[in-house]
Amino acid sequence: MPKVTFSLHKLESLLQKQALKKPQIERPTPSFFLLEEPNPKYIKPNFSSEIGTGIKDGKLPQIILISAAGATGKSELTKCLSASFGMPVLDLALHAPVASNSLTGLFFDTLGAKGLAQYVEELERGEAAMIIDALDEGHLKTTVAAFDAFLDGIIGIAKSTSRTSFILLGRSNVVDHCALYLWENNMAAEVLHIEPFTLDQAKEFIDKRLSDLTLNQQYRIVRDYIVNSVEGFFRNESEIARSESLAFIGYAPVLLSISVLLKKTNNFKGLYEELLAKNDRGIQLILDIMSLILKRDKDEKILPILKGQLLKDRDLGFIDEVERNVYSGDEQCARILYSLLGEKPQIHLTDDIVFNQQYEKLADEWLAEHPFIQGKKIQNTVFESFVIATLMQIPVHQDMVLRYLKTKYRSAFMLFFIFDKLSNDRQISPKYLPYLFSSLKSLDDKYVFYGMELYTENESYLNNGIECSVEFFANHDSKEVYDFNMRITSDEVLRFDNELSNININIPCTIELKAKRIELGSPISIMCSNIVVETTEFVIEARNEGDIVLESENFDVDYSSGQVPQIADYGNGKANLYIFCNKKPEFPFSNYYKEGETSYSSLNQDTIEKYIRLRKILMQFRSHSKGELAKLKDKIEHPRILKNDIGWTVLNKLINSGVIFVDAHLYKLDGTALDKHLGLSYLDLKRKDINAKTVEFLEKPI
Repeated sequence: MPKVTFSLHKLESLLQKQALKKPQIERPTPSFFLLEEPNPKYIKPNFSSEIGTGIKDGKLPQIILISAAGATGKSELTKCLSASFGMPVLDLALHAPVASNSLTGLFFDTLGAKGLAQYVEELERGEAAMIIDALDEGHLKTTVAAFDAFLDGIIGIAKSTSRTSFILLGRSNVVDHCALYLWENNMAAEVLHIEPFTLDQAKEFIDKRLSDLTLNQQYRIVRDYIVNSVEGFFRNESEIARSESLAFIGYAPVLLSISVLLKKTNNFKGLYEELLAKNDRGIQLILDIMSLILKRDKDEKILPILKGQLLKDRDLGFIDEVERNVYSGDEQCARILYSLLGEKPQIHLTDDIVFNQQYEKLADEWLAEHPFIQGKKIQNTVFESFVIATLMQIPVHQDMVLRYLKTKYRSAFMLFFIFDKLSNDRQISPKYLPYLFSSLKSLDDKYVFYGMELYTENESYLNNGIECSVEFFANHDSKEVYDFNMRITSDEVLRFDNELSNININIPCTIELKAKRIELGSPISIMCSNIVVETTEFVIEARNEGDIVLESENFDVDYSSGQVPQIADYGNGKANLYIFCNKKPEFPFSNYYKEGETSYSSLNQDTIEKYIRLRKILMQFRSHSKGELAKLKDKIEHPRILKNDIGWTVLNKLINSGVIFVDAHLYKLDGTALDKHLGLSYLDLKRKDINAKTVEFLEKPI
């Protein structure tokens, strides 16, 4: 269905007609509050929707859901609506885990008994409305059943009116879950997507943040150059409706970063010439902006202080060494993260202990005024992603970076793309892999999703580690592939928490699925030595076509928490969980156990080896934008897939029979021919099925 687009002004005009009443909050809390003053610098976004006869045509639903990737303006939109219409905000990121009576309890605690009754009645009549922000955080904190019970509470209030009484905001996957649940319960709900800023909106955003400066013609030249050079990030309004793929930026944190650079610039003409000489575009230009901010903080602030204080009366050699090494971009990034963790960095700048001690005192003072810092946090996700990705390249900081990722970081898509640009050696640490994949997956929506393949490069492994290839890909574009390498030891644990989907892993190590809730969305194929599950809730979801196949020598359930995991199966027959292992796993996973290779017993060794190569070849194929199963030719022909002459024999059989055919640089899989010649579907192969027709195909000469 084609998208329709409209502005926030359109939505505001419709809400204005409802003449919404503002509740009197007697006891506001950090998670439930009203905002009184709108932000004068806020730029109102455009929305897109797939409901052609909804808000665009002046028809408000009972519930509005607003979806966007992380850090793309949902919270600022929340503040704008709250201040403009007197809607209280419930921020689930700051609230206790929700369940069936959460709203009633909240209203009683904050509005009092009398205010509770009055406000609920006004919501039921559509005379008042409230905003619930951070659905994704609320969903993560509780069980799926408890979160759905919370939605039931919203439905119970909103079903009585034809007007809008709730506006819900969150990331795409959780918003889609909420929308489906509301529609299944016969609620009128419309999903809006926050669109990237247009070029004009982007320029206005920057101008408003520099409103205290004199913005001359030279400023406008450099501003326009930067905005226009971040190609693919900003779009004209007419292009929004035509676009079927996700333009992932147009994006307030990037604009904030540009604003910081321009605000600290005294010579706009010089900055323009410097950027023009580099001639970088896209993400690389964003990196240039980050580096320029760090360099100017050193050159224009730090070095003059040092020259006037600590470097007085020092010899030229010492001065040169300090000026060259002091307050580098890497050092600034390290100091920022250590500071936010409440830790002191160990930085050995010179061999002069006294100088180092004096320098450390000054560095602590400078950090409080660093352009990346606002209050006690990094001021936007672009700065944060740049700092993290920079330090990911420096092994000595790995433990500190992991502490920050585990305790402070909220997944944002810019981390992956900045890491991709900064990674010259194309190496990923196994400890960083889950965070980078989660960053990329934060862009997923119902049309576009990203996946990952992880496999060993060779069948024989080095003593000092297993060499792996990591391939991140987009379903909508076979050319959007990001290749990396990873080394992992056979006794090392690869840990994933919370959510996985669209992955194909084949490595001989232990994979741990450990979190309060583990969500597996189809398709998933994991082949490894050991799988360890530690969770209280294990969720199976049908995201895209395919099943969830977990194959390992051992499948262990960790009961150390004292609770038996609860499996919530939302596959609905479209996605099934299959567990293959040497021994039937413990309850409740025993219900999903499937014995593998039982039909091999009557086969000769040559046929078994051919079947293993057949499955190895065909399991490489994945769905692309047109729904076709395809794979790059050189990936299929790699020695790790074919291994030997038997592999080549099987591949040639598949090509000669038309099961596989060549299309430019790709091999493509013909599902009809697969069924005709082998009696199998692609999903049968994932489930390790084999039949007489398969055996006949393998044993028949070419």
